[in-house]
Amino acid sequence: MSIFSEYLKKMREESKLSITAISGLSGVDRTTIHKMLSDDRIPPSEEPVFKLAEALALNSTKTKELLRRYQIISLGEETYYRRKDIEDFICVYDNVGEEEENLLVTEERIRLEVKQETTVIRQRDVIVDVVCGLLGEAVYKGEEEISIILQPENHEILNCLRKIGKKGCNVKIQHLVCLDNTEYEWTNRNHNLIYLKNIVPLIVKYAEYEIYYYYDAIGSHINENSVMPYCIITREYLCLLSYAMDAAVLTKNKDMINLYQKQFKKQIEKTEPLLHSIDVPNDYKEGLIIQEDMVNMNGKAYALENAPCMGPYLTKEMVYQCTNGKYISKEMAWKLLQINKKNIEKMKEKRGMCFYFPDVGIEKFARRGRIIGIPDQAYDPIPLKYTIQLLETAYDAMKKGEAEGYMVKSEIFTSLDHVYLDVIDKDHVQFFISPEAGRSQRVVIHEKKTCNAFYDFMESLKGGRLVYEQEEMFRYFDMVLGKLKAELEREKM
Repeated sequence: MSIFSEYLKKMREESKLSITAISGLSGVDRTTIHKMLSDDRIPPSEEPVFKLAEALALNSTKTKELLRRYQIISLGEETYYRRKDIEDFICVYDNVGEEEENLLVTEERIRLEVKQETTVIRQRDVIVDVVCGLLGEAVYKGEEEISIILQPENHEILNCLRKIGKKGCNVKIQHLVCLDNTEYEWTNRNHNLIYLKNIVPLIVKYAEYEIYYYYDAIGSHINENSVMPYCIITREYLCLLSYAMDAAVLTKNKDMINLYQKQFKKQIEKTEPLLHSIDVPNDYKEGLIIQEDMVNMNGKAYALENAPCMGPYLTKEMVYQCTNGKYISKEMAWKLLQINKKNIEKMKEKRGMCFYFPDVGIEKFARRGRIIGIPDQAYDPIPLKYTIQLLETAYDAMKKGEAEGYMVKSEIFTSLDHVYLDVIDKDHVQFFISPEAGRSQRVVIHEKKTCNAFYDFMESLKGGRLVYEQEEMFRYFDMVLGKLKAELEREKM
């Protein structure tokens, strides 16, 4: 019996309703319900699943579980988890503002564990405390850098690093990770996506965080059979860690610390930085060169950002009024924008281009006057009168079919304040991250399996439950524009 039929049967038994009663309440045919319960039929869409949940009076948690099981059997486990990983990856951008907690364990706990020059620790909870304590002590003593070789899986340690960033410290963290580049499916999950999702809060919160990567077959050498594959190096300590974090060696031996630090530096030299800081205007020019290459790639290009695609609709008047001359001249800004417009037009004509944005992003764009993808340092916020003009132009372009845009329901993607995602084709993905401190960063992914997952997700979005019907989207635009115009009139009074 499928996981959907099994759960539906359980919910029906708990409700004590007959099939006839459920049919009457839901409007779903009695024979169809019987076949669903006996695993002879899969619902043709999500609509009857919601109707059955309502008839059975399921709460939101049970309704989500019924829907999740339906999606798994209708899509297949591999496709379901691939798309879920992408959805989770994007959603993590909306969850980086958690409340401040105590930074780390106390310095006394470190002294308690380090009773001699080298100590062996075998309790996982103690190991996590010790690692967090090591990081905290390095920050407390104002060390210049911390070196880490650790897959981004342990949430306690990742949260500790994130909290360091929230404290605004200037300790540089260099973090080395391995990404998988094999076709071997050792689980249903894409570990590269999970790792990227886990480091996003660090990138957003911590300006001094540097992450480097190399490709290898993760499943073959980073597993429970590996002997101390991880390490954390500070000025005063070296901590070697097992894969399962259930064994560790902590030492203050200076020769060991220096040896591992030298080996770490050698490994870093052989790897690539995952983050590329965006300078103005040099790296923006580089982005336009990459964009020119995108014109000749295959398949439709997709973008996901916090508002409709606005760059092509900026006028010379807007650019000259808003450009910050400290970073780039008004003339150069306009020239770069013209190149950007031409590239987008060529791409739309040759390949097709589609963009997604969340409903709440429209109003947030008008309030902030910021366009994701254009570095904040390059311009002052766009005034309300111009944001209304830009929204109206984007609205008209979509209504006339000159631009392909879709509005995503904010129940899944809310603000997308910190990210702009480009799925260039099945072999190229890039996303721009705007940290709370420091310059914007660009991440480029070429690994085929992960790029294919992004491309599949983008293609599936426009026909799914997460996207508004076009008429609904246009009504929402009318409502928002009406509010913004009324606000502008009040400002003039």
